[in-house]
Amino acid sequence: LGQKIRPNHKRVVFRGAQLYCEVAHMGSFQIPSTPPTTNKTIRFPNDVVEAVEQAIQGKDCTFSAFVIAAVRAALEDIRQQNA
Repeated sequence: LGQKIRPNHKRVVFRGAQLYCEVAHMGSFQIPSTPPTTNKTIRFPNDVVEAVEQAIQGKDCTFSAFVIAAVRAALEDIRQQNA
């Protein structure tokens, strides 16, 4: 957040989550690639894990994608509060 989207990245809103992916242009078909990531190990309280898993059950969403979208939403809220 607060960073400019690079020209080869495209913002995608999926079920309320803002995702950014890099795209390679090949005619009208675009192959997405995953942006660089860093592995972080964190511990979640069991009730939070259960609530997230229940929220994404039956949806095309992973635990990681849900957490990333939630963190981005929280960071955006903080950014707006500080503006």
